[in-house]
Amino acid sequence: MPPGLLRLLLLLTLPLAGSANPVMVRPNEIEFTATVHAKAFDGAWSMPGYHAVAWKDGRSGHAALLEAEVSDTDVLDALERLGARAGNNVPMEAWDKRRDRSNKAPDTAMTGPAVELLLRLPGRAGLVPLADVLQDSGGRGLDLRFGGNRDNIPKWKSGCIVCLYSCPGAKVGNARYTMRDYVDGVTRFTTRPGTLPADGTPVGVVLRLAPVRAALCPPVDRPAPAAGSYRIFRDPVTGQVRAPTPQEAARIAAEESAAAGPAPAFEIVVHPDGMQSVDLHGAFAAKLVITRAPDGTLTVTCLPSGANPPPAPARTPALEEK
Repeated sequence: MPPGLLRLLLLLTLPLAGSANPVMVRPNEIEFTATVHAKAFDGAWSMPGYHAVAWKDGRSGHAALLEAEVSDTDVLDALERLGARAGNNVPMEAWDKRRDRSNKAPDTAMTGPAVELLLRLPGRAGLVPLADVLQDSGGRGLDLRFGGNRDNIPKWKSGCIVCLYSCPGAKVGNARYTMRDYVDGVTRFTTRPGTLPADGTPVGVVLRLAPVRAALCPPVDRPAPAAGSYRIFRDPVTGQVRAPTPQEAARIAAEESAAAGPAPAFEIVVHPDGMQSVDLHGAFAAKLVITRAPDGTLTVTCLPSGANPPPAPARTPALEEK
């Protein structure tokens, strides 16, 4: 797709700048425009290979790989509109004390809901993961988390939207590398040659909340007997292999039937047009409980048949400030 056409499509699909919500919000994801600046990212005089996405009017916009047309506050608001709860676990001390070996704050890895960063690039049919356009000398890769850090926006004014480290100034940060790792030079992110369009090209940036993994519920169907399996009977007196006696065969059949339980009987309804349907009456249903952790991540648990979910914990009322 030509860059000019991509720019036109993005302008048509995204709200106009200065509107109440300049970020496109869709189910489970948001999208906004940004401009490629690979040269600045790879060779910036200040913090090269650090900021993946930053607001063009923020202090860090000049060194980011992608300069966003929207602010970090706009992105933060949009992610919260999706229902995401930021981790907010990386303190400012992680940056301020990053060279202090006795301080543990710089070792903090960002928590929060997992986020995928995908790029809508000209000439590419599908979305491209951020990891596909980066080289990571440390080899740990990306584990992007919605950290939030709203309270730090007026302090730093960096405009940082997505950081490749667990930085207290990032809205989304990389849990694989901490501030300590940055100081120690554990990795150096650079662009992968030939994967990005020329500097100055507008692209779409998609931040997608990672889907909740389904619980592994036990199978409903009875397990089929293993192919090629045999039951061998050995006479307890002679030790010779023989066929089971009628009493032994009846006992084994009764044990297997009791273990399997009665097979459900379902009524097949034939409709006037010939269609057939069956009401399963919940026979193959499973109960799932989704629990949200304090850091915003979701856990799915499959309950045994007939079990009820535990009652939700009582919410502690917030302290009144006077």
